[in-house]
Amino acid sequence: MNIKTFFVKRINLIVDKLKKNYDYNLAVVAIVKDEAPYIREWIEYHKLVGVDKFYIYDNESSDNLKEVLSAYILNGEVEYMYYPGHRVQCEVYNFATKRVKFNCKYVAYIDIDEFILPIDADKKVPSIVDEVLTLYPKAAGLAVQWLMFGSSGHKRKPEGLVIENYTKCAEQSFHENMYVKTIANPRRISCFVDPHAPCFYRSFCNITSDGNVVKGSVTGESRCYELIRVNHYFTKSYEEFIAKRNRGRATSEGIYDISAFSNTDKNDVEDKCILYYADKLKEILGK
Repeated sequence: MNIKTFFVKRINLIVDKLKKNYDYNLAVVAIVKDEAPYIREWIEYHKLVGVDKFYIYDNESSDNLKEVLSAYILNGEVEYMYYPGHRVQCEVYNFATKRVKFNCKYVAYIDIDEFILPIDADKKVPSIVDEVLTLYPKAAGLAVQWLMFGSSGHKRKPEGLVIENYTKCAEQSFHENMYVKTIANPRRISCFVDPHAPCFYRSFCNITSDGNVVKGSVTGESRCYELIRVNHYFTKSYEEFIAKRNRGRATSEGIYDISAFSNTDKNDVEDKCILYYADKLKEILGK
């Protein structure tokens, strides 16, 4: 560890000890490209589970994303930034972490097709993160397990909510479910080289809600779904998958291979846990 890194780490630790109140308990950082039709549902859902700030980085969208977000920008719930370029997801995460480090207690780094779901609907996400990280002093991030949802048999994009249209998912043992996304204390993040999980300053780590240390982006054969998970609506309908494929990827050059649809379109289990929020969500969006 060089001198600069040492002092940055020490300052961050001092802030953690001294600062009692943050502007936001839980923020989300997301890079977005041509996903305006989905973003209001995604924002309003996450507000219901405890997110109080959204940092949206627009990666050359062509679907009037900023206009769709205008009311959220105006009321301060969304901070919007246009961020062009290719393969910039980790770059965005590093930039955003510096921006939010001292005004957000926790930050979730997720995509628009990912919905953080508390298993106990009486608990909000920030309280779950508090609960877990308090138990493990060396924990800097909560590694939240993916649960991959398939097309539920839809060929074309249906009307209505994503969370209502896609209720069939893979078995927990499905290999793609080994991946995690991270909700972290941003003051303990050194950098991102993998969008699934940051590198933390030495001595800190990423853990699952049952206390297992996660190195990198996967948990392997051990999956943790006890307190919290990420519903990952990767494919949606075949029509929507093709649109996703044509947008390109934020982490690498090129596009998804067409086989990615058949490889991940798993509809083995009916799972409607998230529908607890559906009526309230529709009421909000209807207004």
